[in-house]
Amino acid sequence: MFSYLAVKVRAEQEGTSINYRKISRDDVLKLLVRCRLTFNNQEQLVELLETSCINNETIEEDLFLTLTELYKGTSNGYLSEIYEAITGEKAEVIGKVDELFKCPCCNRKTLSESYDSKKGTGYDICDYCRWEDDGTTEIDTHSGVNRGTISEYRSKIQENPNLYYKEKWYLL
Repeated sequence: MFSYLAVKVRAEQEGTSINYRKISRDDVLKLLVRCRLTFNNQEQLVELLETSCINNETIEEDLFLTLTELYKGTSNGYLSEIYEAITGEKAEVIGKVDELFKCPCCNRKTLSESYDSKKGTGYDICDYCRWEDDGTTEIDTHSGVNRGTISEYRSKIQENPNLYYKEKWYLL
């Protein structure tokens, strides 16, 4: 499957243009909400929403907020591939992508804040490699919080590539 961006770049190189339907990030997330409500059972929804009880009156809104957070910072190209996988239609996803900070381990933009001991910020956990940003930046320095080094985490990624998403978050 080709991403929208790759197809568009190729078309531009060949002097042609491709005009796919434009769809907002929110509309893709609303489609995902409908899919979750259709295909997930009560137990799966409880787990996704991290709650013990589902409120049927607010479930769509609750799912939308949860999925918005889950897909925060993901590229529009990634969302366009999800849209195509669900609908069978190619589309250009438009909208502002939340700016995230670089994970010191995998270098993907997955963190909502960066570590700063003076400000007391950081300690976000990367959704890609699961590294907790504790200020460690040297690849061979042991991190107590992470129970290992950046180098060890990177080795895990290389040993198990199918466990890690491709092109969901921007690389620096």
